[in-house]
Amino acid sequence: MRIKNLCAVILFALTLQATEFAGVWNASYVTEEGQTRESTLTLVVDGNNVTGTIVSPRGQAKIEGGEIRGSKISFFVIRKSNYDEVKINFAGVLKGDQLTLQMQLGARAPVSLVVTRKG
Repeated sequence: MRIKNLCAVILFALTLQATEFAGVWNASYVTEEGQTRESTLTLVVDGNNVTGTIVSPRGQAKIEGGEIRGSKISFFVIRKSNYDEVKINFAGVLKGDQLTLQMQLGARAPVSLVVTRKG
């Protein structure tokens, strides 16, 4: 009986932590050329799955393949350019109201994003 209760508490804690990712987040990073890029992430959490959108001056992209494991999150978006589609991977860690994300585009070096909860 104790093990069953312990498992229930652990499952509840993991589910509670996953929901902490849900909401609207402001993200920014600096390009190699020194320009600041900003976007808004809307994260929708269902269990350990994440969906939502990223909106920036380049338009809106759907968040796909999103997954939460403890305090870690990963997902990708597909950005459409003039002639093709580009997959951009994101992975990061939640600490309070700050999400530390790394953005990876192909073989380029990862880019660190500063992401804070909007509100």
